[in-house]
Amino acid sequence: MVPSTGPFEWASTPFTMIATPKHVQNLSDTKTDEYVEAASSMAVFHNLLLRSLNTIYLQAPHVKDGDKKAFVGYAYCWYDAIDAHHTGEEQEFFPWIEEAAGEKGIMDANVEQHKIFEKGIKEYGSYLRSLKGKEKTFSGDHMRSIINSFGPPLHQHLSDEIPSLLALRKYGDKIHLNELWDKQSIGKFTLHSAATRIPFYLCNLDRTFEDGLWKDFPEVPKLAKDFMGNWVARLNGGYWKFGACTMTGVPKELYAKGK
Repeated sequence: MVPSTGPFEWASTPFTMIATPKHVQNLSDTKTDEYVEAASSMAVFHNLLLRSLNTIYLQAPHVKDGDKKAFVGYAYCWYDAIDAHHTGEEQEFFPWIEEAAGEKGIMDANVEQHKIFEKGIKEYGSYLRSLKGKEKTFSGDHMRSIINSFGPPLHQHLSDEIPSLLALRKYGDKIHLNELWDKQSIGKFTLHSAATRIPFYLCNLDRTFEDGLWKDFPEVPKLAKDFMGNWVARLNGGYWKFGACTMTGVPKELYAKGK
C-alpha cells in the first residue's frame, strides 16, 4: 500500500507512470520477444525519471534551509540522469537501431521530440549549478516553474517512445533491440555514476510497480545491489532521503511535505 504523504499522493503525481507493454499484454509469465522486453525496460526507466521528477516537484517548496544543499544535489542527479539518457539515445542507441535496420531516419521523430523540451531541461540544470555555494537561496517555486515549462512535453515524449520501439518489430530479427539497449555506455559503471547516478536510480525504482513485475529489475547480482545501496550510497547520504523509495525499492513517505 502506498504511504500517505499529507496533501500529496506519494510520488505518482503530477506526472503519471507509463504502463509497460509486458504488463498491458499480461505477459508476466510468458516468454516475450525482445521488442516487448526492450520497450518494457525502457518504460520502467522512464517511470524512474518521472517518479523522481515528481519527488522534486512535490518537495521543492517545502525543503527547509538546513536541507537545501542536499536537495539541490539530489535534484541535480535528475538532470544528470536525463541528460545521460538522451545523450546515450542520440549518440548510440538510435544510430545503432538505424544501422541494424538498414534505414536512416527511422528514429528522427524521437530526436525531434528531445528538442521540444531541451531548453527547459538546460535551464533546470543551469539554475541548480548557479546555486553552488549559496544553496540556501534555492526557490522551490522557481524550481516548479521551470519543471512546468518542460514537464508536459517530456512526459508525452517518454510515453510516445514506448510504442515507437514496439513498432520496430516490423524489422524482425534484423534488430537485436535488447543487445543494443544493454550495450549503451550509459549503463556502464563509472566512479561518478557509482557515487550519484546509481543510488539515485535505486531510491526511485519502485519494485512494487505493476504488482511486483519488476522487482528484480535490472538483472544485477543482489550482492552488487546491496553494495550500492548500503555502502556506495553513503558517499552522498543526505541526498537519498528525498527519494520515492528505500534503497531496496519499497515506496516510502516523502521527506519534505507541506502541512
